[in-house]
Formats: sequence, C-alpha cells, structure tokens
Amino acid sequence: MSKLGHNPRYVAYATAHGRSPEDQLEQDRKDWPGGVMCGFTLWNNSMIARFAKESPASFFHPILTPWDRHGGRPQLMDHAAYDAWLKATAQEMADAV
Repeated sequence: MSKLGHNPRYVAYATAHGRSPEDQLEQDRKDWPGGVMCGFTLWNNSMIARFAKESPASFFHPILTPWDRHGGRPQLMDHAAYDAWLKATAQEMADAV
C-alpha cells in the first residue's frame, strides 16, 4: 500500500496503466481536470462489466421480496472475488505494455 493509503482498486487502476498511485493521480489531474476520479470510475465500471462476463456466478439476483432476504442485506457482487481478479488482471495489463 502506498504511504497515502490509496484504495486498492485505485492501486489496480494505476498498476494497469504502469504507474504508481501518486503518478496516476497526477496524470488524472491532467487528463480529467473537471473530475479527477472520472478516469478511474469509467475504468472500474468497465472492469466490473468484464468481471461479470468472466465470473457470472459472482453476481446475485436482487431481492425481489422481503422473504428473500434471509436475515441480511443482499450482496450484488462478490467483492473479495472481484478485488482478487482485479489485482491479477491489472498486473496482466501492466505486463502486456
């Protein structure tokens, strides 16, 4: 983890672009002056869509009725599986450059 304590998904985004989180943030300030997190948000959304295609079992159907809850709030995505996949995929993307 960087000394600034960046979000692990932002670290993956920076890694995929061959940069440290600090360097990526500097680049994002140049590329997205009106919304510095726009590039990350777009990238992360595209990665979630890709993960959904590669691991549909990691996604669940939304709650349709109160009795579907089983005592808790629904989880629409297996976040731990996504984070592990994202880290590995980001490294593959960096290695391909």
